[in-house]
Amino acid sequence: MKCSNCNTCNARVGWIGLVVGILIGAFTILMGLLSHSKALIAVSLCLGIDVATAMTVIFGLKISKKPIDLKHPYGHGKIESVAVGGISLLLILSAVLLFLISVKSIYQGEEGPKQILTLIAALV
Repeated sequence: MKCSNCNTCNARVGWIGLVVGILIGAFTILMGLLSHSKALIAVSLCLGIDVATAMTVIFGLKISKKPIDLKHPYGHGKIESVAVGGISLLLILSAVLLFLISVKSIYQGEEGPKQILTLIAALV
């Protein structure tokens, strides 16, 4: 059973996810860059994908609410499938990018992360 404010709740969840993702992502990328931690940079990349997902939810809900028209006789609800495809591509590209960066750093013998900063970031 749906309440009368379901659309409002859906939009609110999207916006909250967007703001939280941006804040945590900014903190994590900063700590990852300062500590030279590939793991923290990978986490921030995943949070960036969460931000993209939240934006997709917000815009997908807005588009799916549009009424039926001649070009879209079944409505606009299928936008979700397109959005999921885009997010999936982002995940694949980011995984490949992280893999290549990690392999490069192993072969170049880069210095490991500053563990105390990495620990602080993980605790926060």
